[in-house]
Order: sequence, then C-alpha cells, then structure tokens
Amino acid sequence: MNMMVRQDTLATDSLAQIAAGLKLGPLQEPEAVSFTFETIGWPILGGLGLLGIVVLVVLQVRAYHKNRYRREALAELENVASGKRPLFYSFVLLKRTAMHAYGRDTVGQMYGKSWYTFLDKKAQGVGFMALEERIDRLIYQDELPEEQVKTAIITNTKKWIKDHATR
Repeated sequence: MNMMVRQDTLATDSLAQIAAGLKLGPLQEPEAVSFTFETIGWPILGGLGLLGIVVLVVLQVRAYHKNRYRREALAELENVASGKRPLFYSFVLLKRTAMHAYGRDTVGQMYGKSWYTFLDKKAQGVGFMALEERIDRLIYQDELPEEQVKTAIITNTKKWIKDHATR
C-alpha cells in the first residue's frame, strides 16, 4: 500500500514539474454572464402572459353579462321575501328565469307536476316536488301557506335561480 501511494505521489509530482516547465501563466476566467431581459424569449413570455390575462378578463366580463338575468331575478325575489310582492310572484320569477335560460318553447307550456320535476332536475338541492301540494294551493286557491312553507319556497326559488344549469 505504501508503494502505491508513493507511485501516485511521484506521478503527480512529475505532472506538476512538467506543467511548471511550460510556464502557462495565470488561469484565465471567463467574464460573468449577465442576466438581463434583453433576449427575445422574455417579451414573448410577457406577451403570452398579458394575452392570458386579457382572455381571462374577457371571459369574466362575458360571464357577468350572461348572468345578468340571475342577478335581476334575485333582486326581485328580495321584494317577495320582504313582503313587498306576494309569494306567488316567486313562481313568476322562476318561469321568467327558466324561459331565459332554456327558451320559451321548452318552458312556456310546462305547469304542475312536469314543471316541478323540471325545476328539481335543473338544479341540485331544490325540492319543489315536495312542496307541490302547498304550491298548487297558493297559486290556484290563493291560500297562503304557513311561514315554514313560505320560507322553503323562497329558499328553493333563490337556490334554483342561483344554481340552475344552463342548457
């Protein structure tokens, strides 16, 4: 083992002696690479980022305008909830909102059980079928329901207007 170490040392020493004999001078280091945004990739990346932001803003504005009918219906529903409008007006709002979302041909002729089933299918978590009898009495016999049913009707109407799936 001592012999090996000694040979490695001799080989290294002889290389050092050879390099010293060449008189190469000091080691030349390259200049530091500057980090700037002057390359073409950065403007392209910035342009793509800006384009992405513009597209997102345009989509948000379109969605906002597209859902204007929902906001207007919810504002009118607040008049029903506060007592400024009669309770049956909530069904006028539902019909108007559904016609806007699904078209007059699809919704215009619906009433009764088929109408309540349609409402329940188009939004999750609403239960107009469970209130069918009380709603029919309200609409056709002008019989005001108890406060609990009134609250359920307004809550379901609000949830349907907010959450119904469009086409």
